Amino acid sequence: MKRLLRERHPYLHEFLPFMSNKGKVLDLGCGLLPNTKYLIDKGIDVVSLDFNFKYLLYGEKIARQTSFVNGDALFLPFKRNIFNEIIVVDLLEHFHLSAVGKVLSEIIRVSQDHSYIFLHIPLEGSFAYCFLRLLRKIWVKDPEHKCDFKYWQIRNILKSFPLNIEREWVDNRLHIFKNPDISAVSVTFIMKVRKEEEQNY
Repeated sequence: MKRLLRERHPYLHEFLPFMSNKGKVLDLGCGLLPNTKYLIDKGIDVVSLDFNFKYLLYGEKIARQTSFVNGDALFLPFKRNIFNEIIVVDLLEHFHLSAVGKVLSEIIRVSQDHSYIFLHIPLEGSFAYCFLRLLRKIWVKDPEHKCDFKYWQIRNILKSFPLNIEREWVDNRLHIFKNPDISAVSVTFIMKVRKEEEQNY
């Protein structure tokens, strides 16, 4: 129910100028479609993929014009170079750190050269995230989350892939600290795929 009530990502409108509006957009880990619904309202052709089949059954009732795919981000059921843009919101934390590189490789594989990726990640390994969770009396971590990212950790991971960061929003909650590993609770990127720089990713 909590995911059902969520709004679309607050920075998703910033992604619209980067979109070509000529091909399909993949909403990877679409959940209950807050971002898919926003994009189809803008006239964008969206393919929505999630591992949870129940989310797709729900989605077919509210967004019939969308293509739904039940699949695993580790083995995307698509050919290479098929998507103009990809949206990845609150997904990578569901994988162990050892699998994150494989997920990013799959995302790049199905992306066209010079296409764009919208990526949002909660920084559950930061001091601010843990501190605020305690203030809200949330004692138990989401069991579906396998990786507690920190800001510099995910930045360093992204550097090893043919991706250029075009825009970035760091959600700092403890402004007295300059280090985002301490102060930030999430980060959002817009990245450009540069396959000519590809090196065994």
